[in-house]
Amino acid sequence: MNKTKRETATRTKQDKNTIEIKPEAKRTVSERARRRTVASINPRAYEKERIWWLRRKHWGEWAEMQFQSRASLHGLVVSKPWGETARYDFLVDSEGRVSRVQVKSTAHRRPNGHYMIYTTQRVGNKPGLPRKMYTKDQIDFFAYYLLPEDTWYIVPVNIRGTTGAIIDPRDPASCYAPYREAWRLLKQ
Repeated sequence: MNKTKRETATRTKQDKNTIEIKPEAKRTVSERARRRTVASINPRAYEKERIWWLRRKHWGEWAEMQFQSRASLHGLVVSKPWGETARYDFLVDSEGRVSRVQVKSTAHRRPNGHYMIYTTQRVGNKPGLPRKMYTKDQIDFFAYYLLPEDTWYIVPVNIRGTTGAIIDPRDPASCYAPYREAWRLLKQ
């Protein structure tokens, strides 16, 4: 049962290069970053990371389409800036008043029933990079979309935590309850 040092070293090296595939929700930022560093050793792992990123971007774009549709139903004129360099996703016009809106969405409910939405922007597109907060000079409102609930929260930029919002849609006393389906804020 004794292994030589060479066998142990080889096995350890192989273990470091082997990546266990976990469901996206259970991966940490450091795990995803580690998977990128071994792309040259394990192209399959890099491809899975790329697919994860595209899937995530796809859901964000889908939520943006849902926002356009719902805002239009409320009589708002919605415009999207060209490219991805603006800090906001949409300009919303209501009788000449223009608001800058950043759309954020989530489909993951925590075990306690709350939803967590991050209100920071990643610098670059790789996991593990720093995040920047949105300011009043960049956007006017967040539009939070809870996919399982099919519910929107229209929240002024100054009403949110430093890194995110924890929303409980079943709690009428929640600090976000007044902003549930508050499309009227975009019309004022």
